Amino acid sequence: MRVIYGLGKKIKNLNRPYVALGIFDGVHLGHQYILKAMLRQAKDADKNSVCVTFYPHPEKILSSKNVFVHLISLEHRLKLIAGLGLDTCIIINFNRHFSEISPGHFIELLKKKVNPAAVFVGNNFTFGRGGSGGINLLKVMAERYNFKLKAIAPLKLNRRVISSTFIRALIKNGKLDLAKKYLGRNVSVLGRVVKGRRVGRKLGYHTANIDVGHEIIPPAGVYAVKTKIKNKKFNGAAYIGTSPTLHFGYRRPRLEVYILNFHRNIYNREVEIEFIKKIRQERQFPSLDLLSFQIKRDITKARSILR
Repeated sequence: MRVIYGLGKKIKNLNRPYVALGIFDGVHLGHQYILKAMLRQAKDADKNSVCVTFYPHPEKILSSKNVFVHLISLEHRLKLIAGLGLDTCIIINFNRHFSEISPGHFIELLKKKVNPAAVFVGNNFTFGRGGSGGINLLKVMAERYNFKLKAIAPLKLNRRVISSTFIRALIKNGKLDLAKKYLGRNVSVLGRVVKGRRVGRKLGYHTANIDVGHEIIPPAGVYAVKTKIKNKKFNGAAYIGTSPTLHFGYRRPRLEVYILNFHRNIYNREVEIEFIKKIRQERQFPSLDLLSFQIKRDITKARSILR
């Protein structure tokens, strides 16, 4: 998938594409519903398939509280969108300046730079200054600029609209099985392997410390996981927490993974951690020997779950 940042110049080789327009911050089942509808009709019409998305999330820029956490990172989002088979993804930098653009100006810019033959959106999509543009305005602009508009009703599961806000809350509260149903995949995080304090080695277990950036992670505890490196998955156990037994004084939870039967150097590699099942809560141990013994039990449990 071709990735393009911004609408600064007219984008070549699109030839009046079909466009899905939205944030798509979780690429959950509701987002996939829109993207797949666009992709299917683009193929039928022999058109390029394009996703136009925004980053950071508008709420992160516009909220005065500044506590917004993305469901997944931009890199993770792009991987998931690419996995659906789209041709191109255009990422618009959502900043204060962009937030002041009028709805009409934005659609005029989209017409000038992308020239879509059809635009697909959720029927609750808003755009432009203060979210003042909506479906009714899009209908007017579609006639003016000669593109078809496909407004798609939100997808529901168990009578609830599938939303990133709801899924974010499920993950934060540890309801991973329910979040999986709304995501259409296992809860996962994409991150990079970084160097830690190498305490795992002293305890007899080489673990990979994962920098997950701004992605939301499940609550503290130990989990059976699958670690995806390139296109191959490896079973393992993950720990999320502040390492209270080691008294390092971490304020934010960390993520580290023990990969079963794995002995390669993967420092600075990008990996995806899929959470399969929680094994236990985080706890403080009175000694490193007892912690090491518990880690051995955790790995045995993870091996059994993943078998």
